Amino acid sequence: MSVLAIGIGLLVGGGVFMILRRGLMRIIVGFILLSNGVNLMIMAAGGIDRRETAIGSELDPAQVSDPLPQAFVLTAIVIAFAITMLLLVLSITGEGDDDTHIKLAGREMETPHLIDAAEVEQHPRRREPGGPEPTHPHPYLDWADDLDTFGVRGKETR
Repeated sequence: MSVLAIGIGLLVGGGVFMILRRGLMRIIVGFILLSNGVNLMIMAAGGIDRRETAIGSELDPAQVSDPLPQAFVLTAIVIAFAITMLLLVLSITGEGDDDTHIKLAGREMETPHLIDAAEVEQHPRRREPGGPEPTHPHPYLDWADDLDTFGVRGKETR
C-alpha cells in the first residue's frame, strides 16, 4: 500500500509541477501525469486486494470488488484522453509560440475622442500639477493613479 501511495504522490506532484511550468507541451504532460495519479487514487480508494468480479458470481457481496471506482476510473480515462487530444490539437494549430507577450498587430485599441480641452479638464483622471507622471498620454488609458490607489508606489493618493 505504501508503494502505491508513493507512486500516486509522485504522479500527482510531478503533474502539478509540470502544469505550473511554462510551455504548452509541459502542461500537457503534466495533465497526463495528474490524471493518471488521480485515477490510481480512485482505484486505491476502492480497495487494492484482489476480489472476484461482481457480475456472474454467486459470492457474498462483501467478497466481490466494488464496481463504482472502476466505473469512475473508466469515465475519467475517457475524459482525460479527450482533453489530452484537445490540448494536443490546440498546441499544433495554435498561432506561433505560446509566449505570454500581448501581440497588438491589427488589434489596436480605439480611444474615445475628446471634443475639447475643457472636457479633458473635467475628466476625473486628469493630472494634477506635481502629480505622478502619466503612463499613457491619453487620460482614459493612464494607469498611474490606479497604481497609486492600490499602494504600488508606496503611498495613497485618494
